[in-house]
Amino acid sequence: MRRVTAGQSKPAATAVDGLTDHAPPTAINRLWSTGADPELLGVAWTAATDDRGSVWYEVWVNGFNVTSTQQPEATVGWFNDSRSHVVQVRAVDLAGNRGPWSPTLMVTQPSPPPESEPANRSATDAGASPTVTPSDSGSPKEDNS
Repeated sequence: MRRVTAGQSKPAATAVDGLTDHAPPTAINRLWSTGADPELLGVAWTAATDDRGSVWYEVWVNGFNVTSTQQPEATVGWFNDSRSHVVQVRAVDLAGNRGPWSPTLMVTQPSPPPESEPANRSATDAGASPTVTPSDSGSPKEDNS
């Protein structure tokens, strides 16, 4: 997944052929997840077009604009405490006209894998071996109490 940061610069609004552009880009017809892990979510969508030139995309998660990109895909970090997230995207043209919202994508953040147990825990719990503690000299000593 390609990571896109929110700090990318956006194209400046322009007039093409001396005419002011008032037409928004076309709708994004489909939005889907390209993968998710406990830290990142990948999304992609159908490309929009504009009658006067190129577009960029605003990616929104839970009502917040989290990034902008010129590619029809982005990877964003999860945020806030919610496990369920609502993702929407819309296209913006060079003149700043915003197209309609994409369909809504509902995604659930995966849980992180369980932390592994310490290596000596099962032996200590079973009482099969003595507890080892550091001594003042820095080398371990056996506690047979």
